[in-house]
Amino acid sequence: MGEASESGHLRSENAEHAVALLKRAKVPGFVFPSRNGWVSFVYPPGDESRFDIAQANEKLLVLYEYTADHGCSVIVYQGKKPITRLKAAFDRPNAVFDRRQWEALELLSPAGSAAIEAWIKRAHIHHERVRAPYLVAERLHLPRHSWFSHLSERTRPDPDPQRIEVLDGGKVKRPPKPVAPHVAPKAPPKKKRAKKRK
Repeated sequence: MGEASESGHLRSENAEHAVALLKRAKVPGFVFPSRNGWVSFVYPPGDESRFDIAQANEKLLVLYEYTADHGCSVIVYQGKKPITRLKAAFDRPNAVFDRRQWEALELLSPAGSAAIEAWIKRAHIHHERVRAPYLVAERLHLPRHSWFSHLSERTRPDPDPQRIEVLDGGKVKRPPKPVAPHVAPKAPPKKKRAKKRK
């Protein structure tokens, strides 16, 4: 079975923004600390989860999907509105990408757009695609994308100790607060002994 990754990436430096998004959408998931200006999160797969997340969104949001057997899809939302997308099918020459919108949003540089444009035109050719399978995610500077999904996180034997879990019903399980390093308590001041008088 090939890779199937599905994730959300919120343009933010604060993981709590993604926690709030999942709670508003009433969708469970795992949220990770911010890197590269993105807060990455995963949610149960499917159109309903994606729809609920998009409808609850208030910021710039990227929904990223990569399925090794089928293709790569990226949709960008500003609030609830989808504003641009990228699609590359792996089984036939079928690509959608308007580089001007990505550059106007400052999600891609002109060089990054050119690289993606060349990649998606040949993504249906296996030996071309496998040279740089994650080119789209890498050019977008998405911090987590490879083998990254709700299922993979739910079954991971060594989860990221910083991840935050949003449960069904909106309850949030946060990682334990770091414990301060042990510091030996200061010894009480020594009492001065009174000198004995002779």
